[in-house]
Amino acid sequence: MTAGADPRRPVLPALAGVVLAGLYLLAAVVTPRLSGRPLLPLFDGIQPPQAYAWVNPPPEFAKDNRKPTDVSQDVTLGPEGSVASNATTSDGQAIAGLDVGSVPLHLPDTAVRVQLTPVDPGTLGPLPAGLRPEGNAYRVTLTYQPSGQAVTTLAKPGTLAVTAAAPATSLLYSPDGKSWTDASGKPFGDNNGLFAQLTAPGYFLATSRNPARTATSTGGGGGAGPVVAIVGGVFVLGGGAAALIASRARSRSRSRRPPPTAKGKKKPAGKPAPGSGRRPRPGS
Repeated sequence: MTAGADPRRPVLPALAGVVLAGLYLLAAVVTPRLSGRPLLPLFDGIQPPQAYAWVNPPPEFAKDNRKPTDVSQDVTLGPEGSVASNATTSDGQAIAGLDVGSVPLHLPDTAVRVQLTPVDPGTLGPLPAGLRPEGNAYRVTLTYQPSGQAVTTLAKPGTLAVTAAAPATSLLYSPDGKSWTDASGKPFGDNNGLFAQLTAPGYFLATSRNPARTATSTGGGGGAGPVVAIVGGVFVLGGGAAALIASRARSRSRSRRPPPTAKGKKKPAGKPAPGSGRRPRPGS
């Protein structure tokens, strides 16, 4: 360490980083709770996360809603039945996966058509008490091709996975869209996804125990106002903290500088150090 160096100086940038990181984490925790949907409060790459696509969006999501997609895919039938496959909607909100032999061989058919169709849950039977939908219901249909005969049950379980617009706690199943049972869904990924075994065609719906939505919600809002306020506050607090730290650093730096001397004047010569004078030689 050189003379005059301030051992506290490296602490200042580190302290600023700790303050800003803490403020970011605070916004990251509070934002999803207020918005009711996955939302990155500051910055994560070049493109923002894709919004959920509803068949019939709640008022708070209506402004920017886009139409969800369906999928129809023919899966080959081999000697052991269906081959392993995944049918995925182009928006990535639903996936139906078949294992080898999930659909039995059915001669003279050569394939099974897997269809996933988004459905407005409001057009289906009532949910169990205390639950609300957190996305579209998805109808799974399986039909042999080319005969068109419906597949009513699977010989081996496949997999059904859906994403939701907000954190979901359960995945429900209904064979006819009228009454629901718990499909024992398990979470996956970072997009409020749930998956469960697919043992028969029918309807699947991600739900939660969040409070019921009200008709007084404003379109496109959905908690964006409080989120923007919090994010703005984070930047203000973070900028203020950084400015305060930088100001203190400059003040300390100025206090350590020597007082300026008048231009053109020489510094007065100090007294010679004791013993620094030239001694007479012995015998001189």
